[in-house]
Amino acid sequence: MKIDFYNVGIATCLIRINGDTTIAIDPALSPQGTTMSFKSFDGERTAPPIYDDALFDDTVLWLITHLHKDHFDKLGAEKIDKSVPIIMHPSYACDFKDYNNIPLAYGKTKDFNFTDFNVSITAVPAYHASNPLVRAVSSAVSGYVMRISNSYDEFTIYFTSDTVYHKDIIKTVKASFPQIDLLVANLGEVRADKFGGPLTMSVSMLEQFCEQLNPGIVIPVHIDDMSHFRTEKSDLSERGFDIIAPGVWHTVYLDDTESAIEE
Repeated sequence: MKIDFYNVGIATCLIRINGDTTIAIDPALSPQGTTMSFKSFDGERTAPPIYDDALFDDTVLWLITHLHKDHFDKLGAEKIDKSVPIIMHPSYACDFKDYNNIPLAYGKTKDFNFTDFNVSITAVPAYHASNPLVRAVSSAVSGYVMRISNSYDEFTIYFTSDTVYHKDIIKTVKASFPQIDLLVANLGEVRADKFGGPLTMSVSMLEQFCEQLNPGIVIPVHIDDMSHFRTEKSDLSERGFDIIAPGVWHTVYLDDTESAIEE
């Protein structure tokens, strides 16, 4: 089974299976320089999304983690064919009433059968703040575990979404998915110096995720695309994490002797 990965920018990513089946997550396509308003602050997009108009044409399934403007915006919505299934937390079902929406609560799984393989999507919690009081008043955020399988192979991908490290999240993921082949982790260390922060994981939190889940391959995203992100690419590199170039398809290789991701 061949797995390719593409990062448009921020957390907008695509997975391509066997060269022709594409699943995409969180379409945020506003141009560089766009100012986005969040509940208590504004942020500016500091790096452009990199894609061509045809990139999303063959998408057969969409995943939406939450509706912050750096994850879903008007330009992104325009790329979604309304006949294509789109998965989101049940609290957002009304926002997608005109789409082929599939509300998926935490712990629930939806299966999709394709000609040569199956894809199952499981929604898992994401904690978009370090303080429980801040999380309680925040919008719901979903992480997703995608299991791709056929009669002879299986590949499991965990999209953390915007979350901090928490033992309950690790416990939930490990209970159903003892092996994560690819971890796509949203960093940024947003608002680390404010009450409730950080709102997204730091590099040290990513190390905790890796220690607990032992993923085969790690792809950090959501790093320095917005003015309020605080993750340094140099800190990731110094601590042994590879950073892939956005705007390029990368092939994921994983077997018993070697794990790698290459253009």
